[in-house]
Amino acid sequence: MNLSVSIKAFRISVWAALLIMLIWLGASLMAPPKSSVEILPPDPNIISTSLAARLWKFAPKWVYRLRDSLFGPRPSVTLQTVFFSLPQAPPDDVLKELFRQPVFSDAHGIKVWIADSRALKRLRAFLERAQGDRVEFAPKVTTGTGTPCSVFAGQSIALSGRTNDVGLDVRFLPTLSKISMELLMFASFTEFSTNFERGLSGSSNFISIRTNLALSAKLQIPRTSGVFLLSANQSADGRFTALMLLP
Repeated sequence: MNLSVSIKAFRISVWAALLIMLIWLGASLMAPPKSSVEILPPDPNIISTSLAARLWKFAPKWVYRLRDSLFGPRPSVTLQTVFFSLPQAPPDDVLKELFRQPVFSDAHGIKVWIADSRALKRLRAFLERAQGDRVEFAPKVTTGTGTPCSVFAGQSIALSGRTNDVGLDVRFLPTLSKISMELLMFASFTEFSTNFERGLSGSSNFISIRTNLALSAKLQIPRTSGVFLLSANQSADGRFTALMLLP
């Protein structure tokens, strides 16, 4: 009698443990992916990949076709980088209505929202309708998981004996899953600035390069969401820098 009771209790405990595991697994799969932002010091090399990944670039095309036939094509993502130059920051009531609170903000005036792509498109339409709010660049790039890519929109100029790239420089390294994307990103926006200098021989103008935005970031983004980044660092003409990433 005691043995049969012990076996029955053991079976009940095993089934209870399996049920708890199934409930936990189901809750994990159904839970929405978390969004997170970590702002890092500006470093273009943040998207550097491993040695093995760099060696893959030199592999012939048939190696890629063989890999895809054996393991299936690698997940890919298309990102559109929309760069704004704003005469003033977007109204708080508009941002709260679309995004609620930013996922990240710091003492340097950087604010980051991660929101549904539909809300981001509504904000883009609002900014484009507002007087004086202009889209400077809106390039698209498609890349695969674990494959770095970059976008540059600007020009090169020789100053002080060296060539400098001036404009928008954005670099990505995505790692994709079915429900989210981990994105390493470097973003920089520079512009020409004309300075007035008065010397003994008279007055003169000289050109320098002004950095309005420079940061690296590690972002955890749900697959149907995008990013809106606003910098309080104003340009030479008093405009705000904003960056939007749309999937």
